[in-house]
Amino acid sequence: MRTVRKTPKNEARKPQKDFSNFTVKLDMSGFDAAGLVDVLKRGNILLRREAADKLAKMEESAVTALTGVLGDECANVSAKRAAANALKDNLDKLPLKEKVLASLLLEKEDDVVGMGAPAMPYLIDILKDVDSSSLLTVDAAKALGRIIGEKSGYDPDETAVALSEVLKVPHELEIIRYWVTRGIGHIARAEGKSAEELIREIRLQQFQ
Repeated sequence: MRTVRKTPKNEARKPQKDFSNFTVKLDMSGFDAAGLVDVLKRGNILLRREAADKLAKMEESAVTALTGVLGDECANVSAKRAAANALKDNLDKLPLKEKVLASLLLEKEDDVVGMGAPAMPYLIDILKDVDSSSLLTVDAAKALGRIIGEKSGYDPDETAVALSEVLKVPHELEIIRYWVTRGIGHIARAEGKSAEELIREIRLQQFQ
């Protein structure tokens, strides 16, 4: 027989702000930027969309709040995608890290590639995060592989070491490894080596 724990009358219940179960329209007319961001993080897809639309019409305070969503490690990818969509006309106002992420979420791969070498550390950080969404990680890997092949201004040795570390991350999709290995291969060919040879050299140096 299952025992059901009853909450004592004198045990206070902590109020929780949770919009995820709202199935009817929520009146957000009195919400400031912080309140709308809260809905963006916690609401269902319909509420997130409405909150993002309202934030997009606000001025600098909304840009700051939405930038914070992009940089919030606790915010899920759906909330970040909604924030990116609300910021789509203000991407140039964002710090580079958030601009890279927002551009990926908006499927602006060419824009990320156009950012060149300065975007690479942020793409590598995404690839090292095993909790990143699969779609976001694939897009980051493709953009990074293209930058290595099409752009200059990066340190090939440091980049090869960083990419060899990415290969240790247990990503489920093989296409991620493909683009990372392709990037290593481009660096290796400049040294007259194969990607496998360069990876092997890096691993041996790490054990010395």
